[in-house]
Amino acid sequence: MKVCQAAPVPSDVVVLRADDQRGQSLADDGWTVTARSWAAQLDVTGENIETWETYLALFGPTDTHRALNEVDGPAVLALDAATTGDYPGSVATAHASLTAASAVPTAKRWGFGVFDADEQLVAMTFIEV
Repeated sequence: MKVCQAAPVPSDVVVLRADDQRGQSLADDGWTVTARSWAAQLDVTGENIETWETYLALFGPTDTHRALNEVDGPAVLALDAATTGDYPGSVATAHASLTAASAVPTAKRWGFGVFDADEQLVAMTFIEV
């Protein structure tokens, strides 16, 4: 969670995890939460691959999901540009727009996407490996 001092113009910003014990004492001192962020982590191991495959099966019959590749770069950039306004943009939730280089997966940065019936990229994620 992001907390800033209760004042007309914040003089300081503090970024805390939701379970940080300092959150309550800052609130008691008059600080307020001005933005929230969440982070996700998915560890797919042999023990939970069946669950992962169950969730993948929930996609619609005309949706496809697959690993992204260099050919998908323009679609990745277009979806990133179309969703830029969805990020609150504070210190805890900022999103730097993708570039032509970062829109293409690499051996150390994998990308996955969902394509609709018209073969338009409608969702994507990248992971560092």
